[in-house]
Amino acid sequence: MMQYMQDHYREALTLEQIAASAAVSKSSALHAFQSGIHLSPVAYLIQYRLSRAAEQLRMTQKTISAIAEDTGFSSAGYFCRKFRQYYGRTPGEYRNGRQAERKKKADAPHP
Repeated sequence: MMQYMQDHYREALTLEQIAASAAVSKSSALHAFQSGIHLSPVAYLIQYRLSRAAEQLRMTQKTISAIAEDTGFSSAGYFCRKFRQYYGRTPGEYRNGRQAERKKKADAPHP
């Protein structure tokens, strides 16, 4: 199920689709996630999407709206709220902080 979610994270997935990918019932899918990784399928999907979004913030200059859309979030506002809840800062702050860290390392004297 996790592989299916990773392969289809950009899509609006339902619990029915996730369960069907493993040929199990919705309740079995929920139980498997709760007992295996202590997250619901929805929580896992959001965390996976956020990790992919963070990667894009580090590696690309795409707009935050484009990243939100590319990683399966229904809106940039929802993406920003979830990102801040998970990382403790907005996507823009995250990107700017990463750029500042890279610049600081580049400007540091090398022995």
